[in-house]
Amino acid sequence: MLAHRGRRLAQLTCLATCGVIAWWACAPIVGTMPSPAPLPGDPDAWAYTGTLSYGPTLVEPYCHQQGASCANRLELTPSVGAVDLAMSKRIAERFTMGAHLGGGIGAGLYLGASSRYFVVDQDTLRVGIEGQFGFLWTAIGVPVAVRLNDNLWLHTAPSVGQRLAHHTRLPVGLSIDLSDGLRLAFEVAGGYGPNVLADYVDGGTRADWGVWVSTGLTFH
Repeated sequence: MLAHRGRRLAQLTCLATCGVIAWWACAPIVGTMPSPAPLPGDPDAWAYTGTLSYGPTLVEPYCHQQGASCANRLELTPSVGAVDLAMSKRIAERFTMGAHLGGGIGAGLYLGASSRYFVVDQDTLRVGIEGQFGFLWTAIGVPVAVRLNDNLWLHTAPSVGQRLAHHTRLPVGLSIDLSDGLRLAFEVAGGYGPNVLADYVDGGTRADWGVWVSTGLTFH
């Protein structure tokens, strides 16, 4: 009885914590979605992904004060990094749903959800439509994965949407299947779009361009 109440209390605490985070969090500054390549093993099992992202951001100085002179050049801001934890599950033959929780230096905290429907789902090619959702955060993308050999996939997922930074993003990565139910992925990504946080905090920079690298591990 006590064990049951303890589990129930832990579940309610987890939901309350996620709710608080979702209320004041926005979209990630940097980060990546799980690879669109199919994970070997049980296709109906929950898949869990942990991703680390890191990279500098290019900023273009500009002025708020009327009459002040501005330097027309690009500079590097302090580096930003993020951790993304995701869980996803296939709920239909070509349709998956997922949830995301993450944060980091320069990325704040965020909670969101995603869905993918694969229009093309073959042994060597997957092409889909993706939706991402969160508080002050929504985006659509096109995940694509191409099999290079039995254990190696090339993947990308260009997306555009309303986010904290870099409304348009283009990642390119490799997914390496280590065994059934275990995958290692590497990704390089670029983004373009105003950095809302930099505008609000600094009052003097606009992060139009961003680049970052990511590595992630997926298992079930």
